[in-house]
Amino acid sequence: RKSEMAQKKDSQDRIIEAATQLMWRYGYDAVSVDAICNASEFQKGSFYYAFPSKEHMLIAMIEKVWETDKALIAEIYRSDKGSVEKFRDHLNWFGLYQKRLFEKYGYVHGIFNMAIGINAPPSALEVIGKARDEHKLILTESLTAVLHELAMDTRDVDWWLGIISQLIVGVTIDARLGNTLEPFDGLTDSVFRLLEHGRRSALYAGE
Repeated sequence: RKSEMAQKKDSQDRIIEAATQLMWRYGYDAVSVDAICNASEFQKGSFYYAFPSKEHMLIAMIEKVWETDKALIAEIYRSDKGSVEKFRDHLNWFGLYQKRLFEKYGYVHGIFNMAIGINAPPSALEVIGKARDEHKLILTESLTAVLHELAMDTRDVDWWLGIISQLIVGVTIDARLGNTLEPFDGLTDSVFRLLEHGRRSALYAGE
């Protein structure tokens, strides 16, 4: 028989799974505790046994989403590929991740902080910010290695990352609004075309 702690963890996981799908689709404010309980087949008392509040549940959900994402990204960088290939795989991951979710649930999820809405509690937005900063650090280190391999100035990494991040967000918004994965098809090639254009421009300027 499972311990009380194990049972509580199972309850938390079931609630988070149901709540993630609801909130990713409809946002934080639009999804009530009652709706989460109905989706997870729990009584309200069981919800509050698992989590002190809806806000605490949201924070646990965001942390779980990021931990899952981070593990998948870490797999990319454990490979023996070169820095350019790893960065390319990381860019491809954005589309492949959305594809897996689309095949399972039938709609494009987009980026989680796009979905929960601007009215999410500050504590949750802070957790999202920390996850975003962690992901940015991974991308920065990877892109720095790419710029070095392409003989480009690594001091420009923040500028390049800003441009690439805007492109990723734009593609993701387009995909979510149209509920189609098609915008991701050209993401990786577009990023490398931009980098190649920058590399050629720098060479021309140095002549």
